Amino acid sequence: QILLQHLEDAYKNLDICEAYYRSIQEQVGLITCYRIRSIGYYRQSKFDEAIELTEKGLALAKAFPSPVEEALCLGRLGSFYFKRQTVLGSYQQVEEKLLDVITLFRKLELSFWESLSRNELGDVYISQGKFKEARNVIAISIKALRDF
Repeated sequence: QILLQHLEDAYKNLDICEAYYRSIQEQVGLITCYRIRSIGYYRQSKFDEAIELTEKGLALAKAFPSPVEEALCLGRLGSFYFKRQTVLGSYQQVEEKLLDVITLFRKLELSFWESLSRNELGDVYISQGKFKEARNVIAISIKALRDF
């Protein structure tokens, strides 16, 4: 429903899911609901709301702990910060989040996701005019994707 832009229906269903996951104290399900809802906010250009909800999921993932959910939340945060900062023109926070998620994906041996995050980091560097850094990070990503 989120992908098809049926956001009102999607949010109603997510409310039901969130209430259920809270009632049984299922943290991973709750984190997933937060991530899905944040995608809806992102698609509506509500970047602050998307970031806030994803950070809430990230805090749960760290407390739970659930490293894969943590990595997925960090990956989303990188994307959300990048889009928001593109509008604002400030990239420092985006770069920091992407470097964090790249490190975590590497630690979890999730090379495909690490490569996608490296591509986003390359976009950040290009946006800042840091072409040498962009070339280096994208070259690593391309090699990893070819090996995948």
